[in-house]
Amino acid sequence: MTTKAPSVFIYGAGRVGLAIANLARKRGVDVVGLWNPHPLKPRRAALAEGFDVAINAQPPAIRADLWLIAVPDDAICATAERLGRATGPRPAVVAHCAGAHPASLLQSLSKGGVACGSWHPAMTLRGAESDPDALAGAIVVIEGDEAAVTVLEAFTETLDLRFIHVAAENKPLYHAALVFVANGRVALDAAAAVLLLQAGIDAETARDLIAPLAGQTDANLATKLPDQALTGPVARGDVKTVREQLDALAPYPKVCQLYRALGAIALELVPDRVRGEGHKKVAELIEDHRNEREEVHANASRHSRER
Repeated sequence: MTTKAPSVFIYGAGRVGLAIANLARKRGVDVVGLWNPHPLKPRRAALAEGFDVAINAQPPAIRADLWLIAVPDDAICATAERLGRATGPRPAVVAHCAGAHPASLLQSLSKGGVACGSWHPAMTLRGAESDPDALAGAIVVIEGDEAAVTVLEAFTETLDLRFIHVAAENKPLYHAALVFVANGRVALDAAAAVLLLQAGIDAETARDLIAPLAGQTDANLATKLPDQALTGPVARGDVKTVREQLDALAPYPKVCQLYRALGAIALELVPDRVRGEGHKKVAELIEDHRNEREEVHANASRHSRER
């Protein structure tokens, strides 16, 4: 085996597996094939065109330098265990593609002498033809056995991707951060859309309103640190505005709780040199609303027990 361009077999023909396969093929990597436990739907089948895709309940042991397990997180251990029991060749390295979990999930293969690692691209994928291009802009986080890391680094470099290392014990924090950026961003836009609808703005107009604002925020963050890109009433210490917004959000407790939590984090970003009395009052206001919510919750729990 050469660590310059390891051949790869991918377990899981979902968004991640197909994106990796297609980018790898573009970069000249020998993609031996893919495995999936169920037949692919037409859209996925189109993305898998030209690859040898094994459809079988049992993952096969296929000769390749690198096995990449790109199944859903909760299926990684079971897939590794079934591969450990499968008869056939073994790779030099096996890695899973989960961001929050360590290479030790693959211990059933590690016991058989296979070097184990994790290989996670920090990118959101949609199951679309554009996914390889999106993946091409990602940074990959690598972790695992030393021998596995060496091969995974070579594989990543062959894909022309940048990589970094994150310790196994820090992977949950790393992945939680990505959840805020990707899934959290979607949830924030959804919350904003609900409020705009309640404000009398139709869904299509709300989307048109949100998109350029979000785009400019992304552009700001591309060149500035968060504390330099921060705007809004909490950052300015506008007490009256924050109070009115909290009152308006009272009928929407989950969104109100989110507003308070984000406001508290935003306040921490405000440099000491610009903090004033307004910022202090905003902090007290956010805390007061939080205490009011906790008191209401405690009263509700007490009344429930009394009943």
